[in-house]
Amino acid sequence: MFFALVLWAGPAHAGPMDDALAAFEAQDFEAAVALWTPLANGGNGTAQYLLAYMHLTGRGVPHDYLRAETYFRLASEQRDTSGQTLLGALFEQGRGLPQNFSEAVWLYGLSAKSGDVVAQARLAALYAAGQGVDADPVTAFAWYAAAASQGDQAAAASRDALAQQLSSDDLARARKLAADFQARYRANP
Repeated sequence: MFFALVLWAGPAHAGPMDDALAAFEAQDFEAAVALWTPLANGGNGTAQYLLAYMHLTGRGVPHDYLRAETYFRLASEQRDTSGQTLLGALFEQGRGLPQNFSEAVWLYGLSAKSGDVVAQARLAALYAAGQGVDADPVTAFAWYAAAASQGDQAAAASRDALAQQLSSDDLARARKLAADFQARYRANP
């Protein structure tokens, strides 16, 4: 649906991480996995996320939802927002593990509050549909607005469509909450 690999390594991750990223970019997935595995097993959250992604997509290793979930959980525990978002997506979609909207809401919420645009939009959709939480169009509007303020055009369209369904009082509350969310929950540049 919306799985994407985010290739990022901060300055503290030189050496094997850079070599693994270079191997991935050269499509030598087995080498990337071999380099990320000891880093992930040693507690590197970025490597845990990337290794989870490899298991999710079957690149360099057999496709394995259970291992993907394990590494996404480890990355999530270290506040890796991409890991939180993709683990939330697995729960939302019921891909490789039982569908659990409440778990998806919790994981998306963690990531959304760190400014993850995908998590903000998915969290908004769950609030709008009442999946994993009570339906709350005001909160849904605010999360859509937060994602839209960071360039998500689909979230902007969903926010605008939802605005048409709100009473004037609810729309005023939604806009106020949206301004708060937009100020508080932006991705770090």
